[in-house]
Amino acid sequence: MSVLTRGTFEEKVSYVFELYDILGHKMITRDEIDHFLRSCMSSSFGAGGLDVEELADAIKDIGDIIFRKLDVDHNSVITPDDFKEGKRLLRRI
Repeated sequence: MSVLTRGTFEEKVSYVFELYDILGHKMITRDEIDHFLRSCMSSSFGAGGLDVEELADAIKDIGDIIFRKLDVDHNSVITPDDFKEGKRLLRRI
């Protein structure tokens, strides 16, 4: 966890990538992003009044944005290089 506060950009990106890469296969699939978002959002927003359909729509919309920003080569998976480049681009914004 100290890598997030004291690590280099490269170390931070690698650490965060591993959090999303649930299967550990060095790529992030849309299913992994959806799983991650569902886990976060269902506990956070489920009690806040979102119904199942609204939650599914929100997960889809956020997943679309993530892939549009981070899947640099548009091959439907996010590789470590895609992730790193996408994070660099987002850092400049």
